[in-house]
Amino acid sequence: MFGTSLRGISHLNVKLPLQLHNGGQLSTYHAQVANATANELQSLMQDPPEPGNFGEMGNRIARFSVLAETAMEDSSVDQRRLISLLRDYFPWWQPSPATYVPWKQQASEFVAEKGIVICTGYTNLILAMHLIRSLRNVLNSTMPIQVAYAGDEDLSFHDRRVLTDLGPDIATLDLLHYFDNGMSGLVGGSWAMKPFAMLASRFKKTIVVDADAIFLRAPDNIFDEEPGLLETGTLFWHDRAFIQEDDRGRHAWVRSIMEGREPSPMLNQSLFWTENVYQEMDSAVVCMDKGRPNVFMSLLFASWMNTREIRQQVTYKHVHGDKETFWLASELSSSNYTFMPTYASSIGTLTPIYNTNAPPAEPLNPFRSPLLNPDPPLLFSTHDPNDLKPRLGALHEVQHHRIPSSHPSRPSPKQICSMQILHLDHLGRPFWFNGSLRKNKNNKDSVEMGVFTNVMFGSANVTEGGEDGWKMGPVSCLRRGKAIELEGKLGKTMDRILGEARRVDVEVLGTNDIMEKMQEDEKNKPPLSGWDASVAGDHAA
Repeated sequence: MFGTSLRGISHLNVKLPLQLHNGGQLSTYHAQVANATANELQSLMQDPPEPGNFGEMGNRIARFSVLAETAMEDSSVDQRRLISLLRDYFPWWQPSPATYVPWKQQASEFVAEKGIVICTGYTNLILAMHLIRSLRNVLNSTMPIQVAYAGDEDLSFHDRRVLTDLGPDIATLDLLHYFDNGMSGLVGGSWAMKPFAMLASRFKKTIVVDADAIFLRAPDNIFDEEPGLLETGTLFWHDRAFIQEDDRGRHAWVRSIMEGREPSPMLNQSLFWTENVYQEMDSAVVCMDKGRPNVFMSLLFASWMNTREIRQQVTYKHVHGDKETFWLASELSSSNYTFMPTYASSIGTLTPIYNTNAPPAEPLNPFRSPLLNPDPPLLFSTHDPNDLKPRLGALHEVQHHRIPSSHPSRPSPKQICSMQILHLDHLGRPFWFNGSLRKNKNNKDSVEMGVFTNVMFGSANVTEGGEDGWKMGPVSCLRRGKAIELEGKLGKTMDRILGEARRVDVEVLGTNDIMEKMQEDEKNKPPLSGWDASVAGDHAA
């Protein structure tokens, strides 16, 4: 129903109907609302908001939502003023016939009902290949995929062909065809690309995904099954629940741009709003139904927050990249949105938390290559590098290579230390994680995969100092949470995803390069197993 997608917009002086009329009266009313709203937006152009006045820009975005909704409710409303005003307010946006917009009927050859957009460049090419091959060959996802990039220097023609040849219904999306780079700053823009990629995509219902994310379940039905997404047209995931010194003043900044507004019910229940967590959102996966005008306009607002001038002068001075801009755009434009209620979890291998009064033992190294040292349980079916199929049950065996119980430093509390951050679906099941399949994605010379035998569930209980919950550092450790083994169907899925990724590595790098990189990984191993080297170094209890 007209106007129901927006909340608390009485301060905008836009008169929404108390009840809908019929026939010509309704059409006349829509035309009147559209005309009044357009006139107001036109008048406000004479007084552009300062770059830091996100609140005022949010008010204008809410007006655009009203204007777009009238155009969708009533085909007799002239859309030309809406389109003209959008061009005036957002001159960096250059939509094409293949750009989905909710107020326009478009041919199916140009747009699609739903799909996945993956942002990548040459630096993350192999990680994007891991993601796509796992979606197509392991999870059997049939959602169409667009791979978004910013020009030929970001992703060459050869690399684009490699990606589109990975499976059916995979296309590329050069964002420089849709946005002025001088204003958007997409070349070298890194995090900034995601809202632009979602905005430019041909999909009505869009999932934008970082190249280093991995799904454990196919996302194909999420727009039909997830209650919050069905209700609001958006779905966001919380980051890790941890607190640290607010070095960017982000809490104070958010309160300043919220001045004079009532926080939404979603924000009111947020640990970020009460300053009990440092970061609110993990934007490695974002779901939005652009068919709803308020959702579409909030996405346009998030893109504005990530344009070159705005992000350099304001946004990135207060928040870490794009991650908070999606929900802030919804909040400030009075558009309802949904966060998955759970906070981030961890996926990796359980390790002990050592006692401060005893030195840790030298544990067996479950990451050691079976090609060079067969003592630990083999993770591959043979020693032949051409046969990289994970051996069934190997991950379960790795988990049980533990420190002898008689050692004085052996504790009962456990932790998972890894670069991967795990998120759940609405049924509480492991759904996706970021950080890639690599043990350390930041080491571009390494092909070493992480070992994924366990999940530890995050919670909203935050304790400073990392005694429980998250201990932050170059590698994050989640401590003393509820943990489960990756077993059964989920464990086999993880094995198959790793196997698919190893095949990608061999195809791209070749067997000889893989062997050399594995030998180099072996030389560079720390004296203690896995990530526990950095953790056990301070013997944290």
